[in-house]
Amino acid sequence: ITVGDKITTGDRITDGDSRYRNQRSAAVVFRVQSPSLVHGLAGYFDAVLYGDVQLSIRPDTHTEAMHSWFPMYFPIKQPMTVNPADQLTVHMWRRSSETRTWYEWAVESSSGLDSSSLIHNINAHEYWIGH
Repeated sequence: ITVGDKITTGDRITDGDSRYRNQRSAAVVFRVQSPSLVHGLAGYFDAVLYGDVQLSIRPDTHTEAMHSWFPMYFPIKQPMTVNPADQLTVHMWRRSSETRTWYEWAVESSSGLDSSSLIHNINAHEYWIGH
């Protein structure tokens, strides 16, 4: 999918418990520009630290000789058909417990065909980053 306009919203999830200080959530809406079958999402890291000091693993801005971070693939169990002008909404949650950090994700399409995925990786069922 080639991304057109995108709208990003995000919230920090806290309940007063410091164990959950790194939990986050966000929803991003993409406008689809060409017919596609979506099998998953690619996640990249890109940060401007100060002025022109940048760290990135995005293919178009990759920091030279940086090998400590890698892209992440977020598969969806049932591929989704999307069409031009559809909106694709991606929901991401960064969760943590005393022993793990993990991501959960879901995808929704305005197309009405295969219009939403399940929430994937609930409670780190398949993937996690251990402590």
